[in-house]
Amino acid sequence: MDLLVLYLRDLRNDAGLTVAALRRLLVEAMRDEPADPPAEQTLHRLLSGTNLHMKPRLAEAVADVCVRAVRGDRQAARQRVGEFYVRARKEKPKSQGGPDRKPKDDHGAIEIQRLRIELQRKHQENLQLAAEVTAAKRLLSSFVPGGTGGAVIGDDLFGEMLERIQHIAASSEDALAEAQAARAETARLREWMISYPWDWSSTPGEVDGAIGVVERAELSAPLEAPSDDSSSTEAPPEKKPSSSADPELDQLARALIRMDPTGARMAGVIENASGYLLDGGRTGRYEWKQLSRTEKVLFGSTVQRLMQGEFGLTDGAGRLDFTLEGIDFDLKWTLLPNGRWLFGPEHVGELCVVAEANDRTGKYSYGVVRVRPEYLKPMSNRDLKSWLTREGREAIRWIREDGNLHTGVLQHLTEEERKAILGQDRSVRRLTELFRRVQGRRLTRSDLATVCRAPDPMRRLRDALPQLSREGILVVAGHLGNCSVLTALGTPEPAPGEWVGLRLAPADGEPGPVIDLDGTSWRKARPEDPEIPLP
Repeated sequence: MDLLVLYLRDLRNDAGLTVAALRRLLVEAMRDEPADPPAEQTLHRLLSGTNLHMKPRLAEAVADVCVRAVRGDRQAARQRVGEFYVRARKEKPKSQGGPDRKPKDDHGAIEIQRLRIELQRKHQENLQLAAEVTAAKRLLSSFVPGGTGGAVIGDDLFGEMLERIQHIAASSEDALAEAQAARAETARLREWMISYPWDWSSTPGEVDGAIGVVERAELSAPLEAPSDDSSSTEAPPEKKPSSSADPELDQLARALIRMDPTGARMAGVIENASGYLLDGGRTGRYEWKQLSRTEKVLFGSTVQRLMQGEFGLTDGAGRLDFTLEGIDFDLKWTLLPNGRWLFGPEHVGELCVVAEANDRTGKYSYGVVRVRPEYLKPMSNRDLKSWLTREGREAIRWIREDGNLHTGVLQHLTEEERKAILGQDRSVRRLTELFRRVQGRRLTRSDLATVCRAPDPMRRLRDALPQLSREGILVVAGHLGNCSVLTALGTPEPAPGEWVGLRLAPADGEPGPVIDLDGTSWRKARPEDPEIPLP
């Protein structure tokens, strides 16, 4: 069962699914089954191996859901799960150890199992300490003077509780460091066992589950034939990073620059993904922080899908996302600042296109990097994923850095302005208020739909235009051929699918920029000018 547990864990990591998200997908996938999926906590124990030998149908469903999430071969995954159950039934009565196993082999396998158990124990200690810190902080906040419902306490007791929290936090960090060290030692021994030139064609009995560890490595990458010096336990020398010694990175960067010289195509991909997930016409949402946690996770896969279509990319080989000009690479996306992309062990040595964006600043960046071990921080999460160091970020070959995104206009308004616009009881009134308060700026169809709370805002805009005209507000559409009417007054020229509104007043011979409307001169209105209908 150890092999099956590790296989399912790898599938779930590849799909990027938490246990909670996995259960939600299982509910949908097993709706025609006589029994529902187990509760989240029970599912977590099953995926750790507890009673999994009694749940072959559930294991097949988990593999199917995970593989479907990454568009893999579902039939092959189900068949592999079945093979694990057959192997488990055959090997169950066998004795521990075999006549051909060498003592040094047993020692390495037992050591790996011991380290795995130690790693799990340290991880549990870390979780308990973290929970204790959280509970202590919550208790302390309830006692802070002026807190809601709390009592005022003395400085001595306050200081004592702070010292206790610091002690617990320090203990938690120590436990985490020990767990990281155990994980690194496990990885080192695993590599040693893989590189050792013994014959795995025979199937001796398991030694404390160590064979499962080796076969887990076989699942991720098939073993190559050992060379003459493969008995050495030393790792092969790694290539030193060099800005001019990576022709594949140079070729991929040149291809992306050639396809997207201004960065506009990638900006369009991000903007379309944002519009698709926000769906302002139906939800009224206008900024990324309003997305749910699941939708933020889907942001990356949506960017991936749209980028593939926009750039004409083909599916990559193995675990990598795409292929361009014969070069395989992965796409990494993040909404977090400072490039917090997570890279797993399978990305080490591979090319990755990294992209980040921030709708508050309206900026995005994307580039290419070769993920080298020295570019990753030593600490990692439970899935052994880590992020780039400062040196790793400096090694990125940027295709576009700090490019401009067109984000929703509502998020750049003050809270008072948003309330005045969205507080209207009808969509036409909300749209009218939008053009009153947002003048001289480009408004997209998405902006209008979000304000109207309607996927098609054009009818509401036509209904709002007479009232806007009576108030002296001229609305120019980028697709009607009059997009440059207001540019003489300092407004930007709207592109097709955009609108710009501006309140005007009769020029009456005053100096300054003017435009001609039906033979009369009009200028940009000042706040104190009265509202005069347009001709």
